[in-house]
Amino acid sequence: MIKGIDVSHWQGSINWGLVAADGVKFAIIKATQGTTRIDSTFKMNITNAKKNGLKVGAYHFAKFKSNSEALAEAKFFLNTVKDFEMDLPLVLDIETDEGNIGKSALTAAARTFLDYLISQGRKVMIYTYLSFYQNKIDASGYPLWIARYTTASDPDITGWTVWQYTQEGKVNGITGNVDVNRAIDSFFDNLETSTPTPEPPILDTPNLEVTGDTTYEVVKDVFLNQIFVENKTTGERVEIVDVVPSISDGLNGKKELSFTISRTEENQVEYDMLVNDNIIVIDEKRFKAQRYFILDIDTDNIAFTKTITASHTYVARLVNNMVNTSKTGTLKLTEALDIALKGSGFSYVLDASAKTIEAVEQENFGEQNSQTLMDETIEDYKIELDVDNTKIYVYKQMGKKVNYLLDTRYNVAGLQISSSTRNSTTRAWGYGKQDDKGKYLFDPVLYVHPEEKNYLLDGFPRYADDIRDDRFTKESSIKIALENLVNPYPEVTANVDLAIFYDPRLEGFEEVFFKGDTISMIADKAGGGTYQDELRIIDMKYNPLDQYSKPELNFSTFRKDIYDMQVDDKIQIKRQSKYIRNTSSGIRNSLPQQIMLILRFDGTKWTIKTSNLSSASVSVQGDALFVLTGGVSVNTISIVINEDLLLKGNGFDALTDYETADNAIKINLMKDRVIVSPETNIPTGAQITVSAYLQ
Repeated sequence: MIKGIDVSHWQGSINWGLVAADGVKFAIIKATQGTTRIDSTFKMNITNAKKNGLKVGAYHFAKFKSNSEALAEAKFFLNTVKDFEMDLPLVLDIETDEGNIGKSALTAAARTFLDYLISQGRKVMIYTYLSFYQNKIDASGYPLWIARYTTASDPDITGWTVWQYTQEGKVNGITGNVDVNRAIDSFFDNLETSTPTPEPPILDTPNLEVTGDTTYEVVKDVFLNQIFVENKTTGERVEIVDVVPSISDGLNGKKELSFTISRTEENQVEYDMLVNDNIIVIDEKRFKAQRYFILDIDTDNIAFTKTITASHTYVARLVNNMVNTSKTGTLKLTEALDIALKGSGFSYVLDASAKTIEAVEQENFGEQNSQTLMDETIEDYKIELDVDNTKIYVYKQMGKKVNYLLDTRYNVAGLQISSSTRNSTTRAWGYGKQDDKGKYLFDPVLYVHPEEKNYLLDGFPRYADDIRDDRFTKESSIKIALENLVNPYPEVTANVDLAIFYDPRLEGFEEVFFKGDTISMIADKAGGGTYQDELRIIDMKYNPLDQYSKPELNFSTFRKDIYDMQVDDKIQIKRQSKYIRNTSSGIRNSLPQQIMLILRFDGTKWTIKTSNLSSASVSVQGDALFVLTGGVSVNTISIVINEDLLLKGNGFDALTDYETADNAIKINLMKDRVIVSPETNIPTGAQITVSAYLQ
């Protein structure tokens, strides 16, 4: 028989030299539990046990209740242990039927777990206790580690490989009790050492333009995402529980994470690990295992709470990476990115649309930190970013039109539209490089925006701060910088307070949205009118651990003419009775049934692409589209019409006068404020969304 032990954080700090001297030949060490918890002593134990000559293995404590959950736990387990050299099989520790799913279903789930590990080239073993083995699960076909505490010389069961014969063992080097095991003499035979697959190295000069797919779908998670704190020195990682994190994520790639944690008896380890420069690892909405560096901590030593603010590795690392070279000339986007990210260890993937961006004239581009250079690249080339740790996805414009309606009558508690001319400017001076005598190489340049006359302040121009930069040696270069600086248009944003975010009744029709996406909005206005538009999400703040929590959304039509942005009352204000809002009491649940349709133009005619009303049809009569409801009566003042970006981009507005005839919804298309034919010069693939409530 071969003597061994199994340990976890419950054994505290272990002197593995004394353990080895006490005749212990192997140790099976707890690694993970469920899909979230990594044992806080796993890395330390497996490293030190190995150093002292013990054969080592790892076990996972099961919490799964289905095959899919078992597969997720197996992947989590393997991902945790894959970088460690293992001598012994990977062990599934299963001691309870968590979901009371019965022997057959539990056996299937356990086999899913073990078979996945086998498919990845790993040896496996299953651990449980005698009565559970006999009554709750069929473990046949796998090596068995059985727990049965007895003074007999064997567990009185056939087919076992390892026997845990006591949980009150005493071993030198371990304070208190420890589980002690005996393994059959052939246990060490035919064990192949598992060699971890190394991660690709981060290059000093990265392979900057890498191949990759920039298209993606944001989907609902099957399991709750995870958050950990990682020691920056040792790599020890511990799950953080009972916190509500918030991630702020915008189109410039910069992301910030914050949460507050209160100290309890259960979370002392992770609480104490939350110190400056340690790392938060968290699963986001799109990317998993994202790394955030703790930069700010506010501690209340009376209430024993910490408020943590952490910056994504994109921000934390790039700001500390200095680029010591520069380049002058007409630079392609890829050339600018190569310079900006030089020596940073970051790579990028260009979306197809970004590959069409024209080159820009640059002077002395470089000689700054990578974060500043990336900000300049975003400004000069008009790009948007999404960041997966050290991989940067580059878009001309990310996102898509998403079928999701914000409506103050049922899912919006508040809508605030803000416009500000505080930062509006119409002209600016630019000063370039001076020679040794202080004379400018070219005369100062005054740039005046071509629409300045429309944005004068009491008849006077609005000046931006001067550009004074020795990098500019040519007038043409500083003019480009001035064009990027001067912007007379108001900054317009819309902030929405969601009352209801997720309604299971609309699942399959409402789509999941993300930053960059465009969604529809309709809102009652004071005076009996409505605000109706399509708004693009420019940044969002959300809890990645709860897919059903309400996000905070900021929208913008970007900086444009305020007369174009503001609701055109001639088109948007409808003479309708204002619905009484009471979202806080869940008015949506008491509303009548809602119908929703998507109309699509196929190049010759309009068809119904999607509808939850089987009797619906669409036809053209004169200069109007008519959606026929098949005899179903519609509440006329509840009708919402939205054209997609394809129509909007071609100058079309879709609207209804809220009048129906013969249970038909009338829709007109307008261009340049004139009603036009719905079948003439309409772009193929254009769509109109229609929603209404039944009478």
